[in-house]
Amino acid sequence: MALLPLPALNTVKLLVKDGPAPEAPACATLLEHGLETALLRLEWDENGQLTSIYDKREDRELVPQGRKANAITLYEDRPRNYDAWELEYSHRRKGWGIGAPTAVTVVENNALRAVVEFRYQFGKSQLVQRMTAYAHTARVDFSTWVDWQERELVMKADFPVDIHSNRARFDIQFGSMERPTTKNTSWEFAKFESVGHKWADYAEPGYGAALLNDCKYGYDIHDGVMSLTLLKASNRPDDHADQGAHTFTYALFPHSGEWYQAAVDQEAWELNDPPLVFQGETAPLGGLWQGDVPGVTFDAMKVAEDGGALILRFHEKEGRHARVSFQADFQFQSWCPCNLLERQEGQPHTQRELSFTLRPFELKTIKFKL
Repeated sequence: MALLPLPALNTVKLLVKDGPAPEAPACATLLEHGLETALLRLEWDENGQLTSIYDKREDRELVPQGRKANAITLYEDRPRNYDAWELEYSHRRKGWGIGAPTAVTVVENNALRAVVEFRYQFGKSQLVQRMTAYAHTARVDFSTWVDWQERELVMKADFPVDIHSNRARFDIQFGSMERPTTKNTSWEFAKFESVGHKWADYAEPGYGAALLNDCKYGYDIHDGVMSLTLLKASNRPDDHADQGAHTFTYALFPHSGEWYQAAVDQEAWELNDPPLVFQGETAPLGGLWQGDVPGVTFDAMKVAEDGGALILRFHEKEGRHARVSFQADFQFQSWCPCNLLERQEGQPHTQRELSFTLRPFELKTIKFKL
């Protein structure tokens, strides 16, 4: 395994040679019921639940004393209406764990990552989860496979954290938004579960934790507990809804500073959109542009709907003004701003350098005539 810099929208060529691999120290020290990297120390109990997530960078314990993180919990789910759609607040009143793992195995421990596999059997279902700790990031991944055969239950992963805040931030398309974690009004009470696309961040001044996902969007962040809904088992309109095999990954990312200083969004993108690895030959692509654009996400590069042009779309992601400057490294005749319908707004330009200011969460579209 190797850790390599990968330029944006580009390739890196690796030559694989036969022969023994060079010796490299393992990134984790294995404990009796845990492991320790240069960044974190993780400890778990007989049920595979984390009793400690110790952040060595900040000399800080994330799991409150006596609590368990990554507690995979089953809750009774019997809504009065719309069985497959509705989730009622009362489901939290009756919940239980999935028991002790039937096997715990260290799958990898190399210079880049350590992977521990936990196998469970509960009810009529099976679950295999691989917990991954990395040498280069404090993100802890939980790659999960479930053969789900339950009825009238909802499965959640609960992470109690020693963080005090009455607000949490959730990723949405082209930005993020804050929501309360209190239940002081009927409106707040109704938000016992909220949507988050790739991540949700729960932080106090100077420190926080983000719960990332690659396909699960139901978050519940209240009373110092971050929860993610993983699976549901409804009876109507399909009495076999969601039964069968499921594969998904979620991750916990403890961090110092604000969410944007810790690059929470970048960590979520790396979880959701990892580089593609393939065997074969390819010519160097070269970059499509030059320049550093912090705080800006490039969302789309596509052929224009009317043809003959290239559309580049991006947005400011941190909720503050951003100066964007870059140079296009491909051939074009001219470029101009346009709206989301790709209709021109403003005069065309021919220079290769693009420079402008984005307002907080502003979405910008540029049309390059080829």
